[in-house]
Amino acid sequence: MSKLQIGGERGYGWGRVSLEDIKPEVTKCFDDYHYDGMGDHPSVVVPSTKKLLAHTNVGGVESNGSIEPFIGRETQDSRYFGKNLTANLCWIPGSTIFEEKIFRIMPRGVWKEAKTSFSS
Repeated sequence: MSKLQIGGERGYGWGRVSLEDIKPEVTKCFDDYHYDGMGDHPSVVVPSTKKLLAHTNVGGVESNGSIEPFIGRETQDSRYFGKNLTANLCWIPGSTIFEEKIFRIMPRGVWKEAKTSFSS
């Protein structure tokens, strides 16, 4: 993760944040969640009956919660502001899963169920 964008602004304030240091020895976050920051996409293990901490793609994930479209507009060229739309159906943060699952943290912060095992 070489850069991180928080919020809608791209040029000032919280719009651009850089990663100064990463500590790969960290393996837990939020008490019961295991974390692996290595590889192309960091991953999080969410134990059964725990809450999803981010918008999570609905595909293959059973949860108790609400589903909403996660929609964004992307600008590729300054002449076409917000021309490209992205959309995913997602469980909302706070939804509870029924069984332990591994999720990859994808671009835009959306979680997606991992099909491979956790490396730690």
